Amino acid sequence: MFGLLLLASLIFTYIAFTEPVYRTDQVISSSYTHSGNYKFTAPVTEKNPLYPFGSNLEMGMPAYFFSISPTMDTSFTYTLMATDSANVDVELKTMVVATASGSTDDGTKTFWQKKFPIKSSESRKITDGESLTHRFIIDVPDVQSMVKSVQDQIKYSQDTEIELVTYVTYQGTINGKTVTGTDEFPIPLTITSSYYQMPEKLGDEKIIDTYETRKTPIDPPFLSKALPFTALLFSIAFMSLLGICKKGCTVVDQSLLDKLKREHEIDREHAQFNEWISNGVFPNDTTLLTKIEIDTLQDIVDAAVDMNERVIHDADSGTYFVIHGGLLYYFRKSTPDNLLMSDGASGVDI
Repeated sequence: MFGLLLLASLIFTYIAFTEPVYRTDQVISSSYTHSGNYKFTAPVTEKNPLYPFGSNLEMGMPAYFFSISPTMDTSFTYTLMATDSANVDVELKTMVVATASGSTDDGTKTFWQKKFPIKSSESRKITDGESLTHRFIIDVPDVQSMVKSVQDQIKYSQDTEIELVTYVTYQGTINGKTVTGTDEFPIPLTITSSYYQMPEKLGDEKIIDTYETRKTPIDPPFLSKALPFTALLFSIAFMSLLGICKKGCTVVDQSLLDKLKREHEIDREHAQFNEWISNGVFPNDTTLLTKIEIDTLQDIVDAAVDMNERVIHDADSGTYFVIHGGLLYYFRKSTPDNLLMSDGASGVDI
């Protein structure tokens, strides 16, 4: 388990410190702008007490009267601006659009709509930054008459919204890409029984943006490196600790096994030599005896047989011994690191 953890943390740390980190953004790769502006004057074609005959009423007046200036000399100018380049075929066509709306259970909806085309139109190929102008005349009483004719035929007496709409149809290449489409530039035309009105703002623009995904190299967050590196350090520490524990446990286990094996062999030999062994207590005072340590139980039994003596076994201390002619022959059952045997010490004194 620790090995798999170490391997995984090592891989994640390597990736965190070597793999580049990116920020993904949606950026504008291409952009172009359609703009359209209306201009008009209302020529004074009827004698009146307000304005000189033959003069032109400019834009921005609050109202224009049928009895003074019933027509408008109008122009619509279309301009194309691109971030790189443009080469498109453009057609301008203006219409008067009448729309009748009403309330329903689902909200306001269009009841009917009618478009009345202005006869003239304009078309030309233009490039980036160029403009195309469409000029036309609007006979306001005539527009009012056409709308009223529709209302009378369908017996609709409610108010009708009237707009002047120029449709810009374009096809070609903008910023290196093929484009095609139609944009609308509407302005309201308010008509009453005696006058008409035009808004003060007669222009609009439409920005067309094309986006692309862009990757930007960034400095990775601190945690993206710190977390896998910390995991790697913990894994190394755990593996080292596991190795130390395993080695220590192996040494302890082997030492214990060796001790048990030795004691088992001695017990087996004891049973084998049981007829030459008697139980007893190791003497307390052995200072007057010369001590001779025997390596194996077999050897001390053989020595006792040669000396016509019996081997005495002190079960409490695990010592086998023979006393003969002022000599103390002894064999220790337990290993020296587990049994302290020294002169004057408690336990067995030799």
